[in-house]
Amino acid sequence: MISLSPIVSHHAVLQRDREVKIWGEITCRSDRQIHAECLLMREESVSCMVPMTLIHMDETNHYSFEVGMPPRQAGGPYTICVRYFAAEDQEVIEQAEVTDVYFGDVYLIAGQSNIEFRLKNDTEYKDHTLTDFAYPQIRSFRVSRVDYPGAKPENNPDNESWLVLSEETAERFSAVSYYFARSIFLSSEEKIPIGLIDANRGGTSALTWVDEACLQNEETLKSYLDEYQELLASLDFEQNRCDNEVYYVTLEVYNKEAEKLSALHLSLAEIEKRIGLFPWPPPAGPFAYRSPCVLYHTMIQPYLQFELKAVLYYQGEEDVDKSAQYKTLLRCLILFWRKAFGQEDLPFVLVQIAPYEYLGETGDMAGYVRLAQSDLSNELPNVSLVVTTDCGDKDNIHPPSKRTIGERLSLSVQKNVLGRDVSAQGPVCKSIRAVDGGGLVVAFETEGTGLVFGREKGEPPRGFSVTPDGHNWFLADAQINQDDLFLISQEVSRPIGARYAFGGYVPANLYSRLALPAVPFIAWLSEEKPKHVGG
Repeated sequence: MISLSPIVSHHAVLQRDREVKIWGEITCRSDRQIHAECLLMREESVSCMVPMTLIHMDETNHYSFEVGMPPRQAGGPYTICVRYFAAEDQEVIEQAEVTDVYFGDVYLIAGQSNIEFRLKNDTEYKDHTLTDFAYPQIRSFRVSRVDYPGAKPENNPDNESWLVLSEETAERFSAVSYYFARSIFLSSEEKIPIGLIDANRGGTSALTWVDEACLQNEETLKSYLDEYQELLASLDFEQNRCDNEVYYVTLEVYNKEAEKLSALHLSLAEIEKRIGLFPWPPPAGPFAYRSPCVLYHTMIQPYLQFELKAVLYYQGEEDVDKSAQYKTLLRCLILFWRKAFGQEDLPFVLVQIAPYEYLGETGDMAGYVRLAQSDLSNELPNVSLVVTTDCGDKDNIHPPSKRTIGERLSLSVQKNVLGRDVSAQGPVCKSIRAVDGGGLVVAFETEGTGLVFGREKGEPPRGFSVTPDGHNWFLADAQINQDDLFLISQEVSRPIGARYAFGGYVPANLYSRLALPAVPFIAWLSEEKPKHVGG
């Protein structure tokens, strides 16, 4: 029997212009010595044939294999054929074929619920204003959601299979990945096939997506493991298992009721008024998918041989309450995944968490998560940023429209991964200075596009504040002078710092003239940043 990795299956997209790995296992029922090979075929002609080295997995005739296929330009369809045969007479004993395979660009779609969010829940899809689905060279592979090593996969018929985009399958795609893939596919006359590796899970911290060594080797992250070990020491495991089973039954009932009410076009607030708040969080412990490191082992590690063009990473809401550690944690994730995938320069495109009205001081913590994301896009090579200051919902942490985010991801990939001459980044604060009269001038890098308030003429500036001491912040008026912004507040005579779009939900409207939003920032006069200010 020949068993290929689930990701090497019908309708797969493999990374173009790179050696790609084909891997799996063979169990031979006879004691004959065998050889094996992998063929790539197109229109019944063999494009290449590569002998395979078989590795004994045990004392029986059970082997593993991994073979590298030579780089191939974009195109298809191809058939991959793996077969083994008797060494003495070359008689083929068994073969397995994978059909309708294309070479193109493969993107890992990773993070938590806002990138897991399905197209069927997207505003435009639900309103039937979206009808553009006929792209058979856009395919999505759904990685099984497995809560912990040894757990049964989440029950979903799309598990470990490639969906070909069509009117029938579109609603099952990640909404962000659909808008991204459609936009980037249409952006080039070449029409490069697009593969989307759908590996994400709602409600997850970045700590669930790294391994134990990442946390253990960073002093500021060891507390995650220490807290988890303390929890395990106090748990009744059997009771915890029962608690988890009860929780998921409750969750299933809630989701079915919520889906019925959503179909009646009720708002989130109306749904919660009828059936209560979403049951959250699930019980913590050894059977919880939110535990440290588990989803790396169950959802990422099995596919490390697969070549990627880039990672599109949209996550951070679950780490808001530990924002001080988030920059270190996200840096570790990026560097660790690059090493694990064997691609030291693997591009990452980070989506900033969208505006949402978090409770109390958590709003400031959300601001620091966004700063961590933008800082890393400046500090690490091949890391870029998608700004979402205009993509949020004050009362819903899952904004129901994903078009803008997907299309901005497309722009970022076109510029920063594919090297095309497009504008993908809004204004970026580069310096700040004091001026006579108690104001501040903030200078921006705008790539020659200039600054503008809002998408329509006449909008007043929003989202700016200044501080006299680093503790207290006051709204500031703003005026544009080419690539500079003059900030002044009647309540602050000598400001030492300024910030923009900082917090949980802060209406903000600074753009480039190409309608790309400015990156949120905190900026201080030289040597003026108070030592106690976090983030």
